[in-house]
Amino acid sequence: MAGILLNTYKELGYDNPNQVVQNKPVLKDMNKRALTNSIGSVKIEVLTPDGDVYETWELYNAFVSKISFDGLQYSSTQLIGASVTLSYDWAEMKECVRITPPNDKCGGCFNRLKLDAGDWNWCPVYKGSELQHICQQSITVNQVFNIIKADLDIN
Repeated sequence: MAGILLNTYKELGYDNPNQVVQNKPVLKDMNKRALTNSIGSVKIEVLTPDGDVYETWELYNAFVSKISFDGLQYSSTQLIGASVTLSYDWAEMKECVRITPPNDKCGGCFNRLKLDAGDWNWCPVYKGSELQHICQQSITVNQVFNIIKADLDIN
C-alpha cells in the first residue's frame, strides 16, 4: 500500500515526476482540497485475528501527511516496514449501534455539526440553559442494557 501511495504522490506532487533529482525536488503547490481529492474516500476496517471486520471507520477530507520507511523489506507480494500517516477533519464509525434519546428530546448534534473538542460543555442547541445535554441525560440505563443484551444475543 505504501508503495502505491508513494507512486501516486510522486505523480501528483512533482511537476516532472520522471525527472526528480534527489534533494532538489520541484514540488507543485498543492492545497488541502487537491490533497484530499488525490486519494478519494478513505475507509478503515479493523479486523479480528481471524480476519473478520468488526469495526469500520470512514475518514472525511483525509490526505496522506507522511510516509516513512522503517526497516524496509519486501516479501513475495508486498512492501513491508512502511508507515503511512493520514490527517483528516473527522471520522465516523459505520455500522455501529447508536443509542439515541427519545424522539421528543434534542439529539444528533454530532452528526450535523462539527464538535468543538476544546469545549467540554459543547451543546450547540441548549448551551447555558437547563436543557443543556438533555439528549444524554434522557438516555436510560435500561436502554443501554437492552441494546447490549441484544447485540451480544443474551436472553
